[in-house]
Amino acid sequence: MISEIFNIKNRIEHQIIISKITKILNDLKVKNKDTVIIIVSELATNILKYANKGKIKFEINKDIVTIIAIDNGPGIKDIDLALKEGFTSGKSLGLGLPSVKRLSHKMDIETSSKGTKIIVKLKLEK
Repeated sequence: MISEIFNIKNRIEHQIIISKITKILNDLKVKNKDTVIIIVSELATNILKYANKGKIKFEINKDIVTIIAIDNGPGIKDIDLALKEGFTSGKSLGLGLPSVKRLSHKMDIETSSKGTKIIVKLKLEK
């Protein structure tokens, strides 16, 4: 089992996370690594955009990757709306969370005014 926790509070740490996870996936010869990287990048971007800082927990157990994004931001007011393609509460295209949901095999969102926790699971292809 592989388990890493990454703190994120700026774009440099965002890039470091992507580099480290890319290396892990390359070492394991994962075929769908680009999908995993897109999910991690979208979740990390949302942490920076809406909460300024947070954590990404990255785990691989057998052939399942679990990505957990945690922040202490204001929360997601309307999850259903946030998961619609094109909806944005900021200045973006509104594709982040809908893409994460579409690319993952399972996605759960827990949110309140004290923060958000998004848990994503995806089967690795080797």
